[in-house]
Formats: sequence, C-alpha cells, structure tokens
Amino acid sequence: MLFHNVRKKLLPIAGTLSCALTVSDANPQASVTMYQSVNIAMELSASAGLTVNLTGGSMRWAGAFSLIGSAAVEPLKMFVMDRVFIGVCGVDQERGATTIEPDEAAVFRAMVAQSKQVVVIADSSKVGMVSPAVICATREIHVLITDDGVSEEMLAGFSRAGVQILIV
Repeated sequence: MLFHNVRKKLLPIAGTLSCALTVSDANPQASVTMYQSVNIAMELSASAGLTVNLTGGSMRWAGAFSLIGSAAVEPLKMFVMDRVFIGVCGVDQERGATTIEPDEAAVFRAMVAQSKQVVVIADSSKVGMVSPAVICATREIHVLITDDGVSEEMLAGFSRAGVQILIV
C-alpha cells in the first residue's frame, strides 16, 4: 500500500479533490496535520488522534478556502512534513506542477520545500496542461494520483522522470 505508514505528518492543500482524498483516507493514527485549507481542517477537526494545525493567511477568492500570503508561508517553515498533497490546475512532464494564482503557488512551494514526499493530485483533464504559476518541477514530484483517462504515453513520460503513478 502506498500510504501505509502511521504516525505521519501530513500536509494536504485546499481543493475539492484534495478534501475528498483527505477525508476519505484520513489516518486516525496520524500525529500532526498542517493545513492551509479551512474546509479540510474543519472536516477533520473532530477526528480522534489528529492534531489539526492551520496556517495563517488570507482567503482572497469567493468560494476558495485556501489561505495565502506571507502569514500562510511563514508557519510552514516551523514544520518538516512527511507528505504534502497538492491539487493542481496543470501538471506537465516539462513544466511540472502548476496553478493559476501566483500567491497560492508561493504557499504550495513552501509546502514542497518542507515535505519529504510530494504527491500531486490531478484528474486526466489537468495532466499535460500548464497554468501560469509554477509550484514545483517534475523532478520534485514523487507520486502522481490521477484517473484512467491519461494516455499511456503521457504516463510513461512521468514514470521515466521518476514519478510513481497511482490510478484511482
């Protein structure tokens, strides 16, 4: 099993897909979770065995629950996380993981810098796409979680780059 270790420090990001993954796969034995996503933190706040931490920051966009800005980035420097889950707007073999908003990308970059393992979550419509703000290079991605709509050729390129592919 890919995510079988207990007592991990996890760092999921905002987004509906990331929220669904986090809530459905929440590890009740995890010791620390760090969020920049108000909705995910609220969903898991009653989970036994979890310590739920939120970064600071601002919620800038209507309907967006992610916290951005320097108040979101600075607290991340206090933790070394075992794994970060990043929902992206695009992930490309050459450009890496990308998103639309530069301020959000800055928070994601800080998360990547503090994490031992980077897990990118992207449905098939986002694989091969590039958005304006870079989160991380392909070489920094350890696992790509996607659906079965991605071509074998595209997946092979990520595998050659050392990215483990998980089809769900």
